[in-house]
Amino acid sequence: MIDSPSNEEDDKCVPRAAVYKMIKDCTQQIRVSSEAKEFFVQCCNEFIHTLALQANSVCEQQTKKLVHPDHIVMALENLGFASYKTDCLSAMETAQQELQQKRRKLHGKMTSIYTDEELRQQQELLFQQVEICFVLFE
Repeated sequence: MIDSPSNEEDDKCVPRAAVYKMIKDCTQQIRVSSEAKEFFVQCCNEFIHTLALQANSVCEQQTKKLVHPDHIVMALENLGFASYKTDCLSAMETAQQELQQKRRKLHGKMTSIYTDEELRQQQELLFQQVEICFVLFE
């Protein structure tokens, strides 16, 4: 019987659903037992933990206080996973592009039916109107 992890432990783990989906995508021709899926989850968690510790060490060696992607790449190399460097950098670039697209959608640039010159002219007219109001109320 497998003990179910506590909520605190779940917070420190890779989402099972994400790992299960990756397994399904990679193994379309065969079925994977639930025990093997759970083992994959545990391996992913252990790998990320080990990588994070190594990246932290790299960061500390460089007397930095914030772990950057470069530290993670160096950690991969230190752990013998240099062959994954290109794939990881590519995945990071894709993730950054997706994040930028989401930000643009959330904070989309407001569009105007006026050109910049027309907006400047309208602004000047408003300034002139304000000046007239000040003169009248003095």
